[in-house]
Amino acid sequence: MPNDRLLHEAPRVFARGKGVWRTIAEVYSYFFVAGLVLPLVRDASFALSFAIAAVCATGFAAVLLVVSLGSIQITQDEVRVRSWRGTAVVRRSHIDEVVHVKDLIVMGTVEGYVALLDRDGRPLWRSVTNYWRPETVKALVGAGRRRSVVGTMPAQEAAQRWPGMLPWSLANATKAFMTTVVLGLVVVTLGLTVLLLVVD
Repeated sequence: MPNDRLLHEAPRVFARGKGVWRTIAEVYSYFFVAGLVLPLVRDASFALSFAIAAVCATGFAAVLLVVSLGSIQITQDEVRVRSWRGTAVVRRSHIDEVVHVKDLIVMGTVEGYVALLDRDGRPLWRSVTNYWRPETVKALVGAGRRRSVVGTMPAQEAAQRWPGMLPWSLANATKAFMTTVVLGLVVVTLGLTVLLLVVD
């Protein structure tokens, strides 16, 4: 809209507010350390180990670059959230309540959680807050008619107070954890099998 004044704009960030290039540099360092260690535990050349590490690191870097396309724009009339899947636009007039849980306890502690809810309590958009800088979270909290800011709250309690606000993975943390563990073991087993076949 031509008269829709931009109030806030910010990119998606990574762990502890790091930018994408710093995160990619750390990913490469981790994989190259792994490339140094592999020849010490397997009969493999350093050249092959570094080649495998470089391919894996580049794959992760590509994913991070795609994810880093995310950003938020808050205008007088809308909240626009851009991601690799496209842009979600939420009319501010439809945001009845903004919920910000600073520490959502889910088998540990998530840095925080923010959700834009409609009049029926359904989420128009939601996210963990460690994807965004504090000033962006503050701008989001002010984007609706009402705001509910909570210091610390267990996920089960949040799911009861705001039904439907949390995704299944947070509202059913134990089941989600077990599913992740099983899938993780399958992926690691397949990855190690492929690596050992390549090395041999």
